[in-house]
Amino acid sequence: MLYKILVAEDDIVVKRSLAIFLGKSSDEYDFEVVEAKDGVEALELYEAERPDMIFTDHSMPEMFGDDVVRRIRDPNGYNDHRTRICMLSAGTISEGAAIAAGADDFLGKPFGKADVIAIRDRYAEELDT
Repeated sequence: MLYKILVAEDDIVVKRSLAIFLGKSSDEYDFEVVEAKDGVEALELYEAERPDMIFTDHSMPEMFGDDVVRRIRDPNGYNDHRTRICMLSAGTISEGAAIAAGADDFLGKPFGKADVIAIRDRYAEELDT
């Protein structure tokens, strides 16, 4: 099964690393990654691509990640609770605040490849059921 993943991150090195980690196929699943440079572009790509998963930085230009998540989860807007969302942060938001905004998971920076892949694979299994 193919899953589409949106990576929203303004740091080009982190964004490319995430895209490489997340785009590698597993034994059971294939993944396609689309990349956004800020929160506004993330919402535009969300609308156009309807990804299955989102990995978004919290502190980005134009719109912060928690605002992106709130708009996606808003019952008067997209009201999307199927798309799995992991918020990433280098200390600009707490795990509790990320979850309160509607994120499913939180990863503090720096994070390891294994952490990212574990969340991706868990999301794929959840969506596959």
